[in-house]
Amino acid sequence: MKPFPFPDAAFDGVLLECVFSLFADPFVVLAEIGRVLRPGGTLIISDLYQKKAGPCPKLACFQRLRNMDEIKALLGDYQIVHFSDESEALTALVMNMIWNGFSPEELFGEKENREGTKSCAKDERGKPGYYLLIAKRRMKDE
Repeated sequence: MKPFPFPDAAFDGVLLECVFSLFADPFVVLAEIGRVLRPGGTLIISDLYQKKAGPCPKLACFQRLRNMDEIKALLGDYQIVHFSDESEALTALVMNMIWNGFSPEELFGEKENREGTKSCAKDERGKPGYYLLIAKRRMKDE
């Protein structure tokens, strides 16, 4: 990853909205965020996560979802000050997608979806959650 064009400790806060689950190597991204975020600064993440252990191999879009234990382990340089499950917001998004033309079968059924892969709604691992996490970057002496 090319470093951000910002000096060290340039920001009081960083927001990751629905991108953390997409990073192939979150350690690289978190290292760069840690470089530009001042000690004591705030990191806010809202994204999909895996409510149950074990990935659903049928849905490519869920391959990189992590459970909360994995997310907390990645955030070793941060103190988590808030976590909330906001899955109701995810439900509203899905309902909006259905309202705008996606069929429930395409999203959750056993029918092939637009990418030609099977969904896994009947598998608990195929039901992601949506979370909001607020963390503080630890001070250098912590």
